[in-house]
Amino acid sequence: MSVDVELATDDAVLLEASESDFDVPVAVWLGLRAAVPLRVLERYAGTMHLNIAALLRAPQGRPVLTPLDDRTLEVAILGDDMDDLATAPAADATLQDLLRGVALQELVNVGVPTQMALALSRGLRPLTPELAAKVAPLTRATPEMLLRANPPLPTEVVRDLDSEPVRALVSELARRRGISEVDARLMAGYGGYALAARETGAGSVDWVARIAAYVRGLLGDE
Repeated sequence: MSVDVELATDDAVLLEASESDFDVPVAVWLGLRAAVPLRVLERYAGTMHLNIAALLRAPQGRPVLTPLDDRTLEVAILGDDMDDLATAPAADATLQDLLRGVALQELVNVGVPTQMALALSRGLRPLTPELAAKVAPLTRATPEMLLRANPPLPTEVVRDLDSEPVRALVSELARRRGISEVDARLMAGYGGYALAARETGAGSVDWVARIAAYVRGLLGDE
């Protein structure tokens, strides 16, 4: 449904203000529907009650005569927005929540080691940026969403992410990848943390050096 009635195509019906709960004319695409969770809506605007008799006598929008008709794109965007809202995960979802429904074998099939797959499904290990990119297609989340849902990083890693050398590298990573600095920071933090876990044993870790090395590696690959 849209209050922009000029967008109506011939598969939409036009309802007068008196036939709508919103007191303005609306265009309704009966075939364009999705179940959208309340949590993704900014505010409650009202409820639309469709009168079958009004729908049957309502005029339709103008037909689309050319692929260049702007209304085709607008309706497609409206449909995409509905799909995105319908599949949006809860803001406070944990990694375990986002991976619920993904079978262990599916994780292994995309390159997650079996022991790590078990730990991920139990919320005991964080995903690396590389694995997040492989796992995301199995879920309804983006790689960035998966990283945001990871278990927290150790305090010393979070501290050193704020060091001047790392911040400069994170800013450059965000610029090159076209992502926010928050997501670039998560990528740097979890990637550097995984790198240190693979390369060091017991003892102290120079987190600034480890994180910087990881981000430089990413930048060098581009």
